[in-house]
Amino acid sequence: ISHQEISMKLADRIQVMNNPYKEIIGHYYPEVKDKIVTIPNGRNFNSHGLINRLNGYDILTVGRFDECKGYPYLIESIKHVAKKYPQTRLYIAGEGGLKRKTSSLVKKLNLEKNIKLLGWLDDAELEKFSKKANLFIMASLHENHPNVILEAIDYYLPIICSDVGGLKEILTHNENCLKVPPANPKKL
Repeated sequence: ISHQEISMKLADRIQVMNNPYKEIIGHYYPEVKDKIVTIPNGRNFNSHGLINRLNGYDILTVGRFDECKGYPYLIESIKHVAKKYPQTRLYIAGEGGLKRKTSSLVKKLNLEKNIKLLGWLDDAELEKFSKKANLFIMASLHENHPNVILEAIDYYLPIICSDVGGLKEILTHNENCLKVPPANPKKL
């Protein structure tokens, strides 16, 4: 028996951030199903106000460089978009173990003019890019309840995201975002 199983059995409550995770844990550990509660991330919205985002091709994404973020699929999609709209710029803010591999892919596809890896941004820098962006995109293969989506909403950014995990609960396709299947560069 693992430490995780012992902890779950001894816990009065098990907190998760979205219902898909609640279902997964309940499936693998049916004996704790009644202990699981969903409490999503919260955010104090600053109401940055509407910004004219109609003229431009700046796309922002924020997240660690990790397999689950789906960056290879996002980069592949930018290759297709940049053929038709060469002025497109994708800004990726974040750090992580796959940053070097991601940079190599950008170079291999000759997208250095279209894709900028920004590294970690402090709040002021992230605000600058959020106000400049015309679109927020999240190509994740799975997600819990990402704060960056709440931040994008706070900046009134149009959103395109993968239809996965907690994003199913935060956003509604064709209402406040466009959702695409994960790992699908052409749809993205």
